Amino acid sequence: MLVSEIYDSKYLKASDIGNRRVTVEIEAVSLVEFDKKLSFLLNFKGKKKAMRVNKTNGLELSNVLGQDTDDWVGAKCTIATRVTMFQGKPTPGLVLLDVIPNPNPQPKHGENPSETGSEDTSDIPF
Repeated sequence: MLVSEIYDSKYLKASDIGNRRVTVEIEAVSLVEFDKKLSFLLNFKGKKKAMRVNKTNGLELSNVLGQDTDDWVGAKCTIATRVTMFQGKPTPGLVLLDVIPNPNPQPKHGENPSETGSEDTSDIPF
């Protein structure tokens, strides 16, 4: 029996992934207080555990997907583990790789789809 089976967490940990790479789709983004600080929490389509987003992963997501977390929903990414220094010790952590935006983003409230660049422009000569 594994200790991690008894003291399971509702949040995704490096030990859940191991040496694998898992491709997921972001289903929801929320805020959670963790160690008296706010963090983003990602829920993935078809997965039980949510992932708390550290600063490095948050900046990667915002760099690729934009500052508005509503735009993160539907994006796909690969979760892997990487050893990093945490409090002076080498510690396995989660890293997001290959972040791909949602190919079919939903228009925002009050947004006209023709204003978002999704109109047919096939007759434009360039």
